[in-house]
Amino acid sequence: MKPKHQQLDLFSWIKQPAFSAKRMAVLIPQFNECKDIAYYYGRLEYFSTLAHKYSDELDVILIDDGSNDESREILARFQQRVDSGFYSAAIASNTQKVGALNLTAINTSYDYLILSDFDTDLGHLENLRMAVMRLDYSQEFMGCYLRMYPFGESGLTFKMQQLEYCFARTYYKFHQKERSVPVMPGAGSCYRRTMLLDIYKMHSGLRSGEDREAATIGAKLNLKVFYLENVEALTRPPSRLPQLISQRTRWYTGYIETVIKEHAFYFAQIKSGSVIGLRTLQDFVSVLLLLLFPILVMIVAATGFKSLIAVLSISYCLSECYYLLLLTYAPKEKRFVQNPSMLSILLYPLFWLLVSFLSWWKAVMYCVLNYKTIKAHFNRNKDMVPPYVFYHREASI
Repeated sequence: MKPKHQQLDLFSWIKQPAFSAKRMAVLIPQFNECKDIAYYYGRLEYFSTLAHKYSDELDVILIDDGSNDESREILARFQQRVDSGFYSAAIASNTQKVGALNLTAINTSYDYLILSDFDTDLGHLENLRMAVMRLDYSQEFMGCYLRMYPFGESGLTFKMQQLEYCFARTYYKFHQKERSVPVMPGAGSCYRRTMLLDIYKMHSGLRSGEDREAATIGAKLNLKVFYLENVEALTRPPSRLPQLISQRTRWYTGYIETVIKEHAFYFAQIKSGSVIGLRTLQDFVSVLLLLLFPILVMIVAATGFKSLIAVLSISYCLSECYYLLLLTYAPKEKRFVQNPSMLSILLYPLFWLLVSFLSWWKAVMYCVLNYKTIKAHFNRNKDMVPPYVFYHREASI
């Protein structure tokens, strides 16, 4: 498969796919992944097994996004010594993931691209055939998103995330009618390649919310999506609370950045009363109440200790009823929560409050302090500068 376009000499093949009639490819970006050599080789073996298993239906392509450790060299040696089954590409310098995906999409000719992460396992890819038939039938669809759920860990933080992902998947039912979704998971989604390239032409290239921004741009273009619940993306979540808060800070920063960039779209959705608009309005109100939570507690406490206990108890009970209702609303999603105990369900509102409060405050403070930098980035890219000339942020989260 001859590369069509190699912008700025950033893109090159380590092991190039041969021409074939395959219509799908899985794209796996990686950056500095060999901190643990045993883990890194284990993941290469996994992708080798995956590629051989589905060799008749799709290609698997690993993309080294400008790693400055030994990842690229180890990857190249692995493919020289072993019939890996997968292919690989190299980006000359780090392009913040979206640039790597964009360049690889430009240099291939597949009809559909499945996007995933280096630490994510994929299951039941044979069921993509039905998705491709649906996508072929209707050009209004840009793609579909897979069932994502955490696996491979244990402990309270892991159990809380299993519940969280379950609740997030439950929301998908509310979006089925209008065939939309606020976020196409970056670790588990399938795009029509030509439409993904159109989306990336309008993408800012910022890393924190790249999947949310891509889904938002697709919605702006009136492109539809659907939930492919019989294909799984098994993600390895943070196992410790500080790591989880760091991850959520990045996610929420990406959400704020996307709202800053696409504020006109979000306000139009709220005004129209669409599901995305209502979800966005709910998020705005929830985050505002969350950020003001200590002040609200002090105001209520000033009226008396009994009033404080009553308000907190009612708030907790309402939250618990809400989450129990979600579990009832989509019982199939509950099956993917390992041994959901009543204790974990009872603790979930408190866990969510702690993680969300700290993460949202960190994200908001970052965006306030770096607002001019974020706006300058958007203004710099407003003329559709392709996302292979992304700039790193001047400050890190």
